[in-house]
Amino acid sequence: GLIASHKEITKRRDEIESAHRELQDALRQLSQLAVRDDLTGLFNRKQFEQTLRGQVSLARTSKTRLGLLVLDIDHFKSFNEKFGRDAGDKILHAFSNVARSCLRRTDYIARFGGEEFAVLLPNANENSVRDCAERIRDFVLNINFDSIEPNLRITVSLGGVLMDEDEDPDHLLQRVNHLLLTAKEAGRNRILLA
Repeated sequence: GLIASHKEITKRRDEIESAHRELQDALRQLSQLAVRDDLTGLFNRKQFEQTLRGQVSLARTSKTRLGLLVLDIDHFKSFNEKFGRDAGDKILHAFSNVARSCLRRTDYIARFGGEEFAVLLPNANENSVRDCAERIRDFVLNINFDSIEPNLRITVSLGGVLMDEDEDPDHLLQRVNHLLLTAKEAGRNRILLA
């Protein structure tokens, strides 16, 4: 009876430890879902806004410049209408590779909403903001979407700014969004920097 009780206790302990590991995994997944966009795997808007506030504060404290890019996929609604939502999802998912291909380790990219993405560039200057914007624009232009339609290419429009010394996050976003809108109105597939 004592051996049977010990085996039962050991079995129950193993079951509890297994359930605990599964619960920990589920909690990790939930915390990732809270900060990440499920389609692209990039950070979501809520996490971006929190990070932006932190980066603005850090830039002020360290007396460095913070760059911000906002980019929008040109004619995305037309792609969705013509090729369907699955094709649109493939196009959006391709942006998960922008971080690895175009950004420094210290840079930060998020899906800002719909077909719009935002990139934070800590410790930036005019040249680094312009160079990053060009790398992203060129990278996106060269993504192969042959699985959707042969020779299908997409373009992006980008707005970019450097944070002014006492600028708050909301004003920074207003300025960059204005530049993005102006770039789109000027013909798309272009970069407009402050």
